[in-house]
Amino acid sequence: MQLFKAVLSLALLTSSVLAQSTQLLYPPPGSTLTAGSSITVQVGMGGFPENIDNVALVIGLAQCYGGTCYPASSYVGNVLYQGPYTPITGQNYANYTVNVPQTFTGNASLNVINLFLVGAEFEPIVDYLNENVTVV
Repeated sequence: MQLFKAVLSLALLTSSVLAQSTQLLYPPPGSTLTAGSSITVQVGMGGFPENIDNVALVIGLAQCYGGTCYPASSYVGNVLYQGPYTPITGQNYANYTVNVPQTFTGNASLNVINLFLVGAEFEPIVDYLNENVTVV
C-alpha cells in the first residue's frame, strides 16, 4: 500500500509539473512550411494555481545542419517573434502570426523560449521548446 501511495504521489506531481509548462500547440511536428509565407504559431500554458507573471516569449526558426537540429536552449535561429506572451482572454493559449524567411529551405527547428515568474517569490522559470519542420 505504501508503494502505491508513493507511485501515485509521483504521478500526480509529474502531471502537475507538465500541466504548468509551456506547450507548442501548432504547427504540429513534421509540418511543411513555405518559405516567405506567414504561419500561425500557437503557444499554450497550463493553468497555474499560484501567481504567474509572463515576462517574454521568443519564437525562432533555426536551420538544421548535417541532419542535426539544435535545441532552443542552445540556438534560437532567426527570431520570428520577440515580445510578451498574450493569451486569448479566458484561454490558456496565444496565437502569433510570423513570417518564414524567404531564403530558408530544408530541415529546420521551430523554437520557442518562454520566461515567466511564478509564486509569491517570483521564481524564474524558462521553458525551451522545439519541433522539427521542413521549409520548402
